[in-house]
Amino acid sequence: MWKKDSTGTAESQVSKRVIIGIDMGGNLWATVIHDCVMRKDRYYGLKDRDEKRKEDRFYDLLREYLGQGYAVDVFYEAGRYGFAPARIMLQLGAKVHILPINKLKVIMCGKVIKTDKLDAKFLSGLDPEELAPGSRPKDASAIAAWAWGYSRVLDGVLSFPEIDEKKAFCIGHSRLGKSALWAGVQDERFGMVCVNNSGCGGAALSRRLFGETVYSMYWYFNIGEWWFTEKMKEYAVHVENLPFDQHELLALAAPRTVVVHSASEDLWADPKGEYLAAYHAGPVYRLFGKTGLNSEIYSGK
Repeated sequence: MWKKDSTGTAESQVSKRVIIGIDMGGNLWATVIHDCVMRKDRYYGLKDRDEKRKEDRFYDLLREYLGQGYAVDVFYEAGRYGFAPARIMLQLGAKVHILPINKLKVIMCGKVIKTDKLDAKFLSGLDPEELAPGSRPKDASAIAAWAWGYSRVLDGVLSFPEIDEKKAFCIGHSRLGKSALWAGVQDERFGMVCVNNSGCGGAALSRRLFGETVYSMYWYFNIGEWWFTEKMKEYAVHVENLPFDQHELLALAAPRTVVVHSASEDLWADPKGEYLAAYHAGPVYRLFGKTGLNSEIYSGK
């Protein structure tokens, strides 16, 4: 919800403001408009009808609010529509905030429950001021928060007496591969750490400059602002100045098992860079009497 502004007043100095959350489905744009002053929500289920696309229906709705003098923030998740809707919204005069795909899924009695309206309501309740770069606590990051979540799940799982604590392991794919690796390093209760296609910031060497890079995460997609701490940004242009690389992160899990899964054709995740990181973590594992990878040569298999 809308918070106090810089003057300390209960509302923003803009007297009329709305925050719009959209769940952009193929057949439905579930749209919730939150009036920050009245503290009320309005829901619109926008569909193609009478030869008018759901997208155009939304843009008409946006024009209506902007025409009435409202300041408008729009939140949506980057999915099938990408950045195209944002360009139009910006041209119309709205502020647009695009989030990584993180679809809410609710499973009840074995059935997936539709959550379009819940997603839209959640997005409309976000606070642009709290999400702005520089507004988060120092040294906070999404990767660390997701890793913290792994440990909290483990807390709950281990409360069941039938669970063998010695067999706990964490696993993740892509951004959650990065998170699982950090969780495994931080929480030694995980006896095994499995990361799949975790790429740059995960198992792949950052200084190799192949596929996903620190630079691309900051300057192409803006996700670096959230995934990492503020300190990481200074290395986006000069990654060669990083004081460490990911083989050292893998080594921090020693002597516990780290399994690095790579898809040979997923070049964005840099499977060779992931392999080399695992290879160069080997000397630390050998200090514990473990066996590392035998060859530095990546076969691609």
